[in-house]
Amino acid sequence: MRDAKLGLSPADKLTNGSKCVIQGRDSHAGTTPVAARKDTVLAAAKMIVKSNKTAKACSGLITTGIIEMNPGSVNTKAHTTRFTLDMRHASDTTLPQIEDECRKRFSSIAAEDSGRGVSLECRQLTANPAVTFHQD
Repeated sequence: MRDAKLGLSPADKLTNGSKCVIQGRDSHAGTTPVAARKDTVLAAAKMIVKSNKTAKACSGLITTGIIEMNPGSVNTKAHTTRFTLDMRHASDTTLPQIEDECRKRFSSIAAEDSGRGVSLECRQLTANPAVTFHQD
C-alpha cells in the first residue's frame, strides 16, 4: 500500500435523487398484440437511456440504482415499473436544467409510447447542494 495513490476532489457535486413510477396494464406476452400493450418496462428503459444521454451532454452523471417491476413474471407485461435516479453535477445551475430536460423527455415518452401511453409520476427523494472543499 506504500505506492497507493489517493485522489482528492476539490468539490462534491450537487445531487438530487428521484423515484419514478410508471403505471400501465399487465398483459400476457403471447396473446396481447403490440398495439394493445401499455408496456411500463419498455417506457422505463427508454427514460433511463434518455436521462443518461441528457446528463452526458452536459457533463453530468445519472445513475439508476433500483428498478422494480410488478408482476415479476417471465410471460407477463408488468403493470407497474419503478426506478430511481441519482442525478449529479458540479454546477448548481446545470443540474436543474438536466432535471427539467429529463422531465420533458419522460413526459413525452409516457404520452406517446407506441400510441397508447402510460401514466408517470416522479418525485424528488433527496436534494443536496454542491460543496466546495477548503484547499487545506
